[in-house]
Amino acid sequence: MQPKTVLRLLEVLPSLPPIWHHNVFGQSWYNDLRAGKADPLTGATVQALEATENRLAYFLERFPEYRKTLRLALTHEESGREARSYQGWQWHDVETHPTKLIRLVTEGISRISLRTRQATSYILRDRDAVKRVLARS
Repeated sequence: MQPKTVLRLLEVLPSLPPIWHHNVFGQSWYNDLRAGKADPLTGATVQALEATENRLAYFLERFPEYRKTLRLALTHEESGREARSYQGWQWHDVETHPTKLIRLVTEGISRISLRTRQATSYILRDRDAVKRVLARS
């Protein structure tokens, strides 16, 4: 980009409207581009976080065998959080058969972070929500 174009964009930036962002859990937050920071604690966000936790709690009521899986996944992610090249956990890390892990993906609790011919790595979508729900039970 040429410097003149960048200057024009910077002039227009203060007049841009605020933007609401949505993620896969339905969480939304207000991002004020003019202030250069996001406000993650709006009422809609709090309600979405509660909905996520309620959905996760309901999932664990229906399938209590996943409680151990999620606890082990949470422990694995927290121990690997410091590593720069952390790719996620695999079925043997959480002591669960690989076919059962697909339910966590389809329910939106985890996602596939890496898939190769030899292995599939998973990561929890909302680690904090999982931690809060497991602490409640």
